[in-house]
Amino acid sequence: MERLATTCQVLYDKDLLDKQKQIVKMKKELNDNILPKIIYENMEEWENLKTEAIKICQEGVEGFLRNTEYPFMRDFGINPGQHNDLGNIFLEAVTKISKGQANEWVSNYAVIVNLTIKNTIMTLLDMEVWETLFDVWGWNGMKTFISKILIAFFDEELHGMGPWDTIAVIRYFKCSSCNKLFDEVCDCNS
Repeated sequence: MERLATTCQVLYDKDLLDKQKQIVKMKKELNDNILPKIIYENMEEWENLKTEAIKICQEGVEGFLRNTEYPFMRDFGINPGQHNDLGNIFLEAVTKISKGQANEWVSNYAVIVNLTIKNTIMTLLDMEVWETLFDVWGWNGMKTFISKILIAFFDEELHGMGPWDTIAVIRYFKCSSCNKLFDEVCDCNS
């Protein structure tokens, strides 16, 4: 009888441990894909990091275009390797503005931006205007075109976009009076 009780206890304990591991794993998966709340000291820190992120985009796109075979891109749009290169540029910029606290949500945001660029270029190619734009705009025009798409996701003042339309959704500040987190203005009447 004693052995049976010990065996049942061991099986019960193992079952509890397995379920606890499963719960921990599920919590981690949920936390990895939630909108992060990155706390900035003040608006100046946010603006400085945003400026640095935009600079990463501009310099990254310039380097990307320097390393691109123009005839291929002019005729066929963007290939999978170029698509990944643009994604990495944006992810680097987002990692900068998120103070290195990028999680799965941030990575997914970068993928959406990257697909926006790819699909825009492929649509222009399908409409048979890509070659014309490429010829008319030249290298500087292409650099500006791709950079503006990337930068639009950082700049909430661009075209009347609000912070909810940009990476600014991660931006929070801590109120020095009440210690609450707020996104633009604390409502504690301090």
